[in-house]
Amino acid sequence: MGDLRVNFEGRASTIPTGESLGFGRTNLDRGGTVGWGYDGRFLELGSDPSIHRVWGELVWRHELWCVRALGRSNPLTVLLPASPPIELRAHTDDERRDGAPPELLAVAQPCFNVRCSVGDRSFELSCSSEPSRWDRVPTELSGASTIEIGTQVAETITEAEYRVLRVMAREFIDGRRSPGSAPRSLAYSRIRLALDLQTERQAISAVERLVRRFRDGGLLAASVGAAEQRDAVCELAVRHGVIDRLDRKYAVRL
Repeated sequence: MGDLRVNFEGRASTIPTGESLGFGRTNLDRGGTVGWGYDGRFLELGSDPSIHRVWGELVWRHELWCVRALGRSNPLTVLLPASPPIELRAHTDDERRDGAPPELLAVAQPCFNVRCSVGDRSFELSCSSEPSRWDRVPTELSGASTIEIGTQVAETITEAEYRVLRVMAREFIDGRRSPGSAPRSLAYSRIRLALDLQTERQAISAVERLVRRFRDGGLLAASVGAAEQRDAVCELAVRHGVIDRLDRKYAVRL
């Protein structure tokens, strides 16, 4: 993925990787602070004072574009192709006082929308980024070359991502399935419980990064749709030895 192009009501802006874009209501106080203390580029959604409650951020993290919810009371909704909407809850005053970070969602898909609402008003940002070169180049998924590719993909996966991958791929690894049915990746709720994560968003973000790593590494073909990506990643991780290499690398059995 490359620079992010953001379109809002006919206004377009390009955000280079490594930079960020805040959005909400511009606030000019006596100290000259813009965007409610936001130091980077800022997109004003409108002048209504209530809009500050829905502001958020598009930021480059984990080698992916991410959405953060920074408003105090209103959530953000991330709309992904062929997937249910994902809600990022607001960053409450209590969480701020306790030092808890705002919710962050890493997005592997090259196109997504961010929707926020105040009362009966709704704002939607349309976002798109340059696809990975692997999304445009057919990859041979057989032969000795993929053994090397599996090793290369394994080297890019962090321990936190590995733990999510191993739990998600449990049926593919252990052969546990219903009679006559194919193995399935574990649901986000079951991943959260198995790893004692605070929210399902942590698992969702990890899986988004894993999809990106498998695509960029050449194991996951561009023709695999969003609904099949998780099962495909699990199957490929087992078939091409990614799980075995990560087991040895991190020496952790779940």
